[in-house]
Amino acid sequence: MDGIRDLLDAGVYATEKGGKESHRKFTHRHYSEAVTISGREGHDAKIYQEE
Repeated sequence: MDGIRDLLDAGVYATEKGGKESHRKFTHRHYSEAVTISGREGHDAKIYQEE
């Protein structure tokens, strides 16, 4: 998923508590909340996640 790669390139990292098996949580040192991305690794992003 190119979006995940873009997040990682921007300094976002996966949290230790990754959420459900089909969801992944990410955070950034300048953002106090977690961002949850649905979908398993290798799956395409939903249209609303790309906007």
